[in-house]
Amino acid sequence: MLLPALLLLFAAALSMRTSQHCCNELGQCLPAQVLIPNMKNYTAYNKRWSDTASAQPACIFLPRSTDHVATAVRVFTAGGLQNHTCHFAIVSGGTSTGPGANDIDGGITLDLSLMDRAALNHNQTVAYIQPAASWPNVYNAFKGTGHTVAGGDNTAVAGMVLAGGISLFQGRMGFSADNVVNYQMVDATGEILNVDRSSHPDLFLALKGGGNNFGIVTRVDMKPIRQSSLIWGGETTVPMNATSAVLSSLDFFVRNSGMDPASGARVTFSWNGTAGGITNFMWNTINDRSQTSLMPFFGIGPQISSKMQNNISLSDLIPHNQMRNDPHVHRSMFATVTVISSNCTLFDVNRWTNAIIHNYQYLKGVEWRWSYDPLPNFYRNGGVNVMGLNYTKADLMIVSFNPSWSDPAYDKDITLAAKAWVNAIQQETNVRNTSYPFEYLGYAAPFQDPFASYGASNLQFLQDTAKKYDPTGVFQTLVPGGFKLSRAGQKASRPTLNLPPA
Repeated sequence: MLLPALLLLFAAALSMRTSQHCCNELGQCLPAQVLIPNMKNYTAYNKRWSDTASAQPACIFLPRSTDHVATAVRVFTAGGLQNHTCHFAIVSGGTSTGPGANDIDGGITLDLSLMDRAALNHNQTVAYIQPAASWPNVYNAFKGTGHTVAGGDNTAVAGMVLAGGISLFQGRMGFSADNVVNYQMVDATGEILNVDRSSHPDLFLALKGGGNNFGIVTRVDMKPIRQSSLIWGGETTVPMNATSAVLSSLDFFVRNSGMDPASGARVTFSWNGTAGGITNFMWNTINDRSQTSLMPFFGIGPQISSKMQNNISLSDLIPHNQMRNDPHVHRSMFATVTVISSNCTLFDVNRWTNAIIHNYQYLKGVEWRWSYDPLPNFYRNGGVNVMGLNYTKADLMIVSFNPSWSDPAYDKDITLAAKAWVNAIQQETNVRNTSYPFEYLGYAAPFQDPFASYGASNLQFLQDTAKKYDPTGVFQTLVPGGFKLSRAGQKASRPTLNLPPA
């Protein structure tokens, strides 16, 4: 027993020494871009949206350019001290909640937060967006140009797009990833690639939902949308006893949204053990509140509050969306399922969710949230990605479970609650034939297997592509955070569909 323990201690000590070596190498190349723990700004840059994702890296590297990122990758993979490479994490926005997802104990955190600009090219045919730009800042950058992009809410661009990206323009443009025309990326050797449909067609497809398994994306080029800078949108909040009316209105929206592609909706339930409410987040990107698909929501009362506005900017709409909008939470996690949408299924999911929360009501001070993101069939028409969503004609609903809490002693119980929630909905919907295997990467819990949920053929395609462009497995082993293709398909999750490759 003593020998394995000593070996672990030796490995940990060696890992710390190699990390220090890489920090020193970066400090010699780019001293202004390196922060170590005794520096003033180290703590500020090491903050995360959720404390569940926080760690203590040996140093933080803050690149200002793609060349800086390429230099860092070459340092991390060059062999380092005694021929050992360095482990590192990649962070753009820092809103992932999983432990180690965007930070690393004892390694190097490559923090892209200084790369946060967005601009249109001279003839306004391509939008160039750096990885750490937040979507509100992107919308503001394009204000007054008559253009925008199919972006999301209050997250950074790169992580969201690499997860596929649920878009505010889903009805008109599909997922954010469907609108990317080029990825600028640093590969496992430190080479800078421009990845588009012609230059690297397999990698281009794999990046549309494949996460951080292929390289470090340093710029996302998207096709702009002709768009007024003003839209209609906001939120209404109603009491929990309006659940029936809200879910029926959501079902009506899903069934009728094909006639109203400019409108969108997300419904979020919240409960803190004694009180709660339902927030109906709605918008129309052509600034028209008269669209019929959202009409049933307007009749739900009594309203606790209403913040619907005409002539609101996209960036001003985002604060109305509760998903990841709090500037900081103590501890948080996400889990997700996808179901075939129907009025009965929505009521069943809500009933099962309430039952799970009731079983964990002994956890005091927990804010339980669960949200519904509609994914009608027409939203997915024409989308070219690897997520395995184009092989059903059914309307789908992405459901996310998002508790937040303060006491680290609750971490294990919250994870058990999330597992129980996923298992309950998977089992019940399987019995009712209303299950769909997709697990949205941006909402998936660490115990889930989102890449396997894309289908066996798509998973194999992603794994083959990762091996082609990263044969030594840099982004499988040196970057331990996030969902790894090398480990996908090994967890006991709901059955996957054997789909043809996208």
